[in-house]
Amino acid sequence: MIALLLLALAEPHPRLWIRAGDVPKLRARATDANPLWGALKAQAENARQRFDGGHLEDCKNDPCEKYAELLAFMSLVEPDGKADAQRARTLLLRTVSQTEGLDEFATGDRSRWTGEAFALTADWIYPSLSAADRAQLRRVFLRWSNAIAHATTTSSNHPEPIGVVSDPRLVADRHRVRFAGNNYFTAHARNLGMMALALDRKDDPDGALRGQLKFATGAWLYMIEHLLRGDSRGGLGPEGFEYGPQMLAYVAQLYLALETSGNRSEPSPFWRDVVPAWMHSLSPGEPRWPDWYGDGQEYHAPDPIDLMAPLALLARARGDAVTDDAIRWLETAGQGGTLADRANHVLSARGLILAFLLLDGRPQPADPRPKLPLVHVAEGLGHILARTGWDRDARWFTYRLGWSSIDHQHADGNDFGFFRKGEWLTKERTGYGFACGATDWHNGVAIENDQPDHHDSNDYRATLWKRGSQWPAELAAGDGKIVALSRGPGFIYAAGDATALYNSPNEKATAALHASRSILWLQPDHVIVLDRVRTREAKQFKKFYLQLPAMPKIAGRRATMTSPGGQRLFVTTLLPDDARLFAEAAAKDPEPARNEPMRARLRVEPAHPAAEVIFLHVLQGSDGAADPATRFVALGYVGVLVRGVAILLPAQLGEPFETLTYSAPDGATEQIVAGLAPNATYDVVTRGRAVTIRRGSKVRADEGGVLRSRIP
Repeated sequence: MIALLLLALAEPHPRLWIRAGDVPKLRARATDANPLWGALKAQAENARQRFDGGHLEDCKNDPCEKYAELLAFMSLVEPDGKADAQRARTLLLRTVSQTEGLDEFATGDRSRWTGEAFALTADWIYPSLSAADRAQLRRVFLRWSNAIAHATTTSSNHPEPIGVVSDPRLVADRHRVRFAGNNYFTAHARNLGMMALALDRKDDPDGALRGQLKFATGAWLYMIEHLLRGDSRGGLGPEGFEYGPQMLAYVAQLYLALETSGNRSEPSPFWRDVVPAWMHSLSPGEPRWPDWYGDGQEYHAPDPIDLMAPLALLARARGDAVTDDAIRWLETAGQGGTLADRANHVLSARGLILAFLLLDGRPQPADPRPKLPLVHVAEGLGHILARTGWDRDARWFTYRLGWSSIDHQHADGNDFGFFRKGEWLTKERTGYGFACGATDWHNGVAIENDQPDHHDSNDYRATLWKRGSQWPAELAAGDGKIVALSRGPGFIYAAGDATALYNSPNEKATAALHASRSILWLQPDHVIVLDRVRTREAKQFKKFYLQLPAMPKIAGRRATMTSPGGQRLFVTTLLPDDARLFAEAAAKDPEPARNEPMRARLRVEPAHPAAEVIFLHVLQGSDGAADPATRFVALGYVGVLVRGVAILLPAQLGEPFETLTYSAPDGATEQIVAGLAPNATYDVVTRGRAVTIRRGSKVRADEGGVLRSRIP
């Protein structure tokens, strides 16, 4: 009877990320032929030398937990890991002893960078922990759990009301829900859930620690998943390319711990989009450059192993071979360089451990990208990623307009980029902080507004106002909105209203009466950009900005930029009629991200102040000469002729015309008309060069209100 009771109390270890049944398989991979094992051994030997040499005594200031995690993992995989288990035990207990009274330790930077290490180390060396050790860990984990429940590291940094689970009150405040996409928030969710799972029930006699799991899933994950199903749907993290992958990685790591510990939780459909969204966020060909958004300290494509490996392991556990294979291809062939080298650069040993878990010796899968559609839309954030293909000579067009409410987001509404034959011809200028995040560091329009309440020269709000920027974070009056999107044969069209982003009732700056953009990528090489701007006063400036990799040369109404790779970008300004074009060096105060390729910019503004201004630009990437781009007149529309296509964009946003009559310019053989009623039917009547489009029954506009047809 006693033996049966002891058997009932026994719980298997390891159970976080690794199950006991996985250990023999992992040991079989631990050979000299495996470069990941070689990298792990090298890191582990460094950890042993530091520990044995007495260099890991100050764990308050030195992240001893990352060494503990690595050595605990080695103790599982090596045939005789007892010595490493004891080293890991010492480092784990030393760290918790030295930091137990520091509640901020549980919610600060180390909670993000290495916060998983405490639960993983305890789980992986559980037999080496005494009853007293486990009691100490329980006491500290409970204290840290309480600190996490009240975290104030950044705005809205914990669910409220505290102690409530699976309750609509947790997601009643949209702003708080958006902050569930903050990297601290998701790191705290991961740590809370994993600490709750680390100890056995017999070592948590009243269930207080294990009880924290319901808050990790029913409050933290409840809010996170509400965000991912709504305002962040589409596979991208809201904080941008630097923090977004981290934010998502912490959630994926929690889901993996839930899976391996027998607490399966079903992720939302968002997670099916993560891998396609990542692949679409990288440029065609080699090297792969990212469509960066948000804060960035270095412009490069970071390795997503912290995110992708847990997703692959989850997929593998659930029989999803498509996702598993796609991630194994991405990490072995889709990033550049070797996985061992890239994973070695992760802040903790976590990257190498996850890489070792991911690659199980199977052959490298086939490239999954050709099976993906050529357009990916992350609807929640308002990101459009479109391309002609995946080869080096492919073209790639990006556009974004959405919300800017939380840390690390930029004032980048209506921004776009164009990548051609291996290099960016234009994109945002990436940087970190409010100054770099201003609209004039992006491909957008700067609009002067009323002087804000906070106009001291040292206040970032004064800086943004002087530069005509949109307002970031919670300062903006509302969100930007993509009001039309078409994916037609040979083109992508979007129309976006960014008016709310330029105004701030909080700062009493409300003079931007209208700010919208219609943009059309006429594949493969032309981008037509129409901006509509209206302010309360004529004297308030309006400036169009385009970031460039080299200084353009201006001749009349055309700017010509020759890229470092020898390509040309022609930018023709068709409106305003009194446009003045300026070529200028990109701002260096503050410094941009390291390796940022945009070094110059084009600025266009009207010569005479006006309350209402329309900008019309035609961009063309080319290996040779420029194509003519001419404007023509159509009542209620702005018309431009490019390569035999008459393109008509609405002069006013959101006012579908029942009837449109215009004279097709000479040389036009087809037309693309935007601004029609979505999915409505029309008749197209031509008499000579006169074209009339009116409601009828013969042709149908698409879901974005765009009609493409021949001109007889």
